[in-house]
Amino acid sequence: MKLKTAAGNIAWSTIVQYAGKMIQLALAVIITKLLTNFLPAAVYGKYAWVIEYCLFFSVAANLGIFANSIRLISDSPDDGKLFFNALLIRVSTAALFFIAAVIISVFISDSKF
Repeated sequence: MKLKTAAGNIAWSTIVQYAGKMIQLALAVIITKLLTNFLPAAVYGKYAWVIEYCLFFSVAANLGIFANSIRLISDSPDDGKLFFNALLIRVSTAALFFIAAVIISVFISDSKF
């Protein structure tokens, strides 16, 4: 199926995005069900804590760089310097937040883990 109009391309992209989100949601429900059946409550609680901890630092490391870089690159698509700068900033912030997460986890973890 070949869509030639801008509206058709946008509609197709939206459908694909929603389908991907639905698949992601279904897999999350299945994996959570399997984990809760397999792991004892205390271990699942630790697993959930680690996942939330990682997600927090992942969101913090993003800093809105992706959305801003997409906007800037769409304004001047031939400028490769914008992509390189966005990639450099993203890798730098990810490394800094990874180091911060490791340091903080050392201080807040208990010896029972």
